[in-house]
Amino acid sequence: MRNYKSDFFDYVKFMEEIREPFRIEYTNGMYQIFSALHGKREFKNGTISMKGMNFIKTIKNRIIKSEIIEKIPKKTPKELGLKYLLFNDHYMGKTMDNIIELDLNSAYWKSAYKLGIISKKDYYKGLQQPKLERLASLGSLAKTVRVREFNGRKYSKVTIKNDSQDTRHVWFAISSEVDKLMLKCAKELKDQFVFYWVDALFFIDTPENRKKVQSMVKEAGYDSKFIKILFAKFDPDSAKVWSKEKGKLDPEHNAKKRFFCYDINNKEQFQK
Repeated sequence: MRNYKSDFFDYVKFMEEIREPFRIEYTNGMYQIFSALHGKREFKNGTISMKGMNFIKTIKNRIIKSEIIEKIPKKTPKELGLKYLLFNDHYMGKTMDNIIELDLNSAYWKSAYKLGIISKKDYYKGLQQPKLERLASLGSLAKTVRVREFNGRKYSKVTIKNDSQDTRHVWFAISSEVDKLMLKCAKELKDQFVFYWVDALFFIDTPENRKKVQSMVKEAGYDSKFIKILFAKFDPDSAKVWSKEKGKLDPEHNAKKRFFCYDINNKEQFQK
């Protein structure tokens, strides 16, 4: 099944073959190509309506104009200890059918509300919007655009164009709220913890473990749901997870499959 990345790379190959100069600008979820002959082409991961675009701009502008920008400490991801991903390498190389996934519901949106970054009115309004639009309205606070040019023969080095330097710390603060909760759950589960990816926690499925993490999540002020994992395979650089609920259909197993790439750098936290 084709996706926006496949279409993007096919178009790039075409432009290279005809040796037309062009510029690529890309962020998470969108690629843009600009050329004198063909103008602008966009390749997006998902579609946002005009109404959704207005919602995103409205939320971002309200945050920028609020006093919260100055109240939140300007800390970098390193200073906050942000991980986004943590893996217990005890399970490296294994295929498992006894794990469960706990997903936080609207985690980043709820974190923004808890921190006072968005109002109560905007919080409830946002819950009625698609997830992509909620995330985009907050993620735009730390938008990073990577730029690369092709002169007809070769590519330039990648450069970074930031238009949100004064608001990036707000996004990192929101991310940190979720990350701290995931890390707390991981440490509480100890060797029963498998890995977490942003706001999804994977662990050995037992009634005790379910009760433990659900209690911690509820105490922190978040709602959550469990997703039954059919099986998961852990390779040296990635995890593959199959379930009936999330991912793209894998005809071989008649289940939906997700693919996670990771960097194992947390061994010291799980030494026995």
